[in-house]
Amino acid sequence: MFKYLDYPAIPKELEQHIFDAVLQHQTDKIFTASENINKAVTETYGTTLNINVDGLANMGIFKDDLVTNWIYKNITKSFNGVHVQYFENGNFFFPHVDLLRSKALNYLLSTANAETIFYETIENIEIKPNSMIPYDSIKPVFKKVIDQYRWHELEVDKIHSVENINGIRIAITVSFI
Repeated sequence: MFKYLDYPAIPKELEQHIFDAVLQHQTDKIFTASENINKAVTETYGTTLNINVDGLANMGIFKDDLVTNWIYKNITKSFNGVHVQYFENGNFFFPHVDLLRSKALNYLLSTANAETIFYETIENIEIKPNSMIPYDSIKPVFKKVIDQYRWHELEVDKIHSVENINGIRIAITVSFI
C-alpha cells in the first residue's frame, strides 16, 4: 500500500516554483476535483453529494512543464503523468479509488500534518474509481502521516483517503497505470 523510496530531493528553486504555481492556480482555478464529485457520486450511488459538506477539502491539480521535465531527468522516464496536487479549505478528502492509475509516486512539499489512510470493505459493495466510498462500508487497515520531502509510493487502486488536513497539503504526484 505504501513505502518510502530513495530518490533525490526536489531542488529548492523548483520547490519555490511549485509554491508560486499553486498560488497562481488557486487564483485561476483551472480545475478542481470538487467540481466533479457530484457526477461521480451520482453515477456510482444514484444520489448526489452536497460538495459543501462540512470539512470536505477542495483538491486542485495541474500540470507543470518544469516539474515534469525534472521528474523525467531525475526520477523516471516511464510514467503516465506528472501533476502538482493540493488539498485546501477542508480537513478531509473522502475515501476513493483513483481513476486511470494504479500507483502513484508522490513527494510532499507541505504535509498539513494530514493522514493517508487505506481501507478494506466490510461489506460486499462495488467499488468504482473516482467515486466516494461511504465510511460505514469500509474499515481502516493502514494510517500514516507521510513525511515531508520524502518520495513514497502509494497503491492508489486501493481505497484510500486523506484525513485531518490542517492547512494546505501540496504534492508532486507521478502516475502509473
